[in-house]
Amino acid sequence: ATAGDGIVVRGTAKQDDDTGRFDHIAFHARVVDGVRKRLQSKGGKFRESIVPRTGDTQFFMYDPDWVGVELNFPKA
Repeated sequence: ATAGDGIVVRGTAKQDDDTGRFDHIAFHARVVDGVRKRLQSKGGKFRESIVPRTGDTQFFMYDPDWVGVELNFPKA
């Protein structure tokens, strides 16, 4: 995905009888430090990683219905 792609929805092969093919939704985001601080201040649980190829930062989390949410921050 590139900065002009907007919202990206990712699917996966159906693995369980009680779930669909929808895996997660990804958003392009800005101000990584501000979002990190806000999530931490609200007790939000997320996993942070750096994309080796680009240096971009990614946050991975789940909404209350266990739908995956990915935030992609371009390298500063």
